[in-house]
Amino acid sequence: MESRVSYDDLQARNDDTRWELIDGVAYAMSSPALRHQTILRELMIALQAHFRKGPCKVVPAPFDVKLSNHDVVQPDLIVSCGDRLGEAFHDGPPDLVIEILS
Repeated sequence: MESRVSYDDLQARNDDTRWELIDGVAYAMSSPALRHQTILRELMIALQAHFRKGPCKVVPAPFDVKLSNHDVVQPDLIVSCGDRLGEAFHDGPPDLVIEILS
């Protein structure tokens, strides 16, 4: 059985591919289509307007959400209202996750 990939393993890769980890298995992510990006932009504008006076931050992909060392995802949009948002990743589940199906 092949060993699981960790978050540190992904960080050590020297490529521009976007990856998600599910139970230590790395999945390459494809580029989104124009309609997907248009919906993302509109949602981001609306959420930023809604949260502009509060402590919450709206963050679009690509941005890592580290659920564990072997589970790292990049939802299309996250909202973080606490102190788990770092410069490199969100530590644990965000307050809101939006995934646009395409």
